[in-house]
Amino acid sequence: GCRMSTLVKHTGIAALALLLAGPLLLLGETWFMGRAALQQALPISVLAAVFFATMLLEQYALRYLRRAKDGKGVTGFYLLSKMLRLLLAIAMLLAYALAIRTNIVLFAVNLFVCYIITVVLSSIFCVKGEQKGKTTIQ
Repeated sequence: GCRMSTLVKHTGIAALALLLAGPLLLLGETWFMGRAALQQALPISVLAAVFFATMLLEQYALRYLRRAKDGKGVTGFYLLSKMLRLLLAIAMLLAYALAIRTNIVLFAVNLFVCYIITVVLSSIFCVKGEQKGKTTIQ
């Protein structure tokens, strides 16, 4: 019961942060770059969706490890997921640079913002999860 609501809360916070980031990024970039920045609307949406999906998978996997494996492997998985998220970010940047070739800097900024949002949130959630795990006897 309690765990699921935590998962829902965490994914809700992540979704909200990414949803707010998109329009704010577009607004700021349009302010600086003019209408050309609006071409980033779709890439930003894709980035937000991909990062949200990775975060959701990570939260589910951590929840599973805490329950099924008695917390074993949580730290290892956490570090692995951080590395995979970074590799995914690099891969998306390269794919964009090779396929689209315009506004690469804008895309990189958007990518970086989505990346930072999910890294920060997943760190907070992971620490909170660890604290909960230590305080409750299973």
